[in-house]
Amino acid sequence: MASCYDDLGFMTHEWEKHGTCAGVKDSDDFFSQVCSLSAQPLSVMQPLRAQSQSLADMASALKNGGYPVYYVDDVDSQIYISVCASNDGQWKIADVSQFS
Repeated sequence: MASCYDDLGFMTHEWEKHGTCAGVKDSDDFFSQVCSLSAQPLSVMQPLRAQSQSLADMASALKNGGYPVYYVDDVDSQIYISVCASNDGQWKIADVSQFS
């Protein structure tokens, strides 16, 4: 199981919905990149979560930290940060305006 996941059912969902068309080598590559890309944004959010701050506060902190937040899903408590893939199959955090 990938180091940043603890739910095999959720991992299966993520792989089937996103990973199979992500242009990565395999599921290990996909989850390795997801965990790597999410580590820094999660480190911004974790202290706020420990202080019971709101999702909006966390999104603001991410934006202030330079992360391209493009959607906050209050229903499922998710913050979407945009990423895009380069030709070598490596995903990078990037604002949608930087997609080509």
